[in-house]
Amino acid sequence: IIDLQKYFINEYTKHLPEKIASFIEQNTFDFTLFTQFFNSPDSNFVKIHHWNKMFGPPETDIVDELTKYLSDSNLFKKYSFSIFKAKGLSEFIERNSINELYLCGTDTDACVLSSEMDSFERGYDAKIIEVLCASHSGIEYHQKAIDLLNKNLGKQAIIKSNSFSEK
Repeated sequence: IIDLQKYFINEYTKHLPEKIASFIEQNTFDFTLFTQFFNSPDSNFVKIHHWNKMFGPPETDIVDELTKYLSDSNLFKKYSFSIFKAKGLSEFIERNSINELYLCGTDTDACVLSSEMDSFERGYDAKIIEVLCASHSGIEYHQKAIDLLNKNLGKQAIIKSNSFSEK
C-alpha cells in the first residue's frame, strides 16, 4: 500500500482509505506492506521544485483508517518515488521469497507508476489494483498513468477491480 498518507487525501483520493481497509479485511495475503513518503530539505523535490511539504506529521501520517494494520515490521519509509527506495523493503521481499506483488495507493501518476515500472525491471510479477489507486491531482492523472502502464507493460499489469477473479 503506497503512501496512503494524510497529505495525499483530498476530493480525488478520499474514497481510498475505506476501500483499501475493506480490501485488506476481505483478502488474505502473506504480507500487507506499507510505504510512507517523507520529503527532506536536501531533496530534489525541494531543490528543483521548491516543494516544501511532507517533512513530518501530520502530513506524513498514514491515514487513520489503515493504522490498525500497521506495525514496525510492515511500514517502510522512503524519500523517493519507487517503493524499492524504501529502507529495508527490498531486503524484506528477498528474505521472504516474495515474487508476486499487488500495488495500490497514491499517486498513480507518480509513486505507483514508478513502483510498477521498477517492479517489472526487477523481475517481479507485480499488478496494480486500479480501483484502489488514485492521484490527488485528479482522475486525468490517474488515467494517464494507467494508460502508460498498459502501453509499456501490457494489460496484464492492471487488475481493473478489487476482485481477484480477473487475474
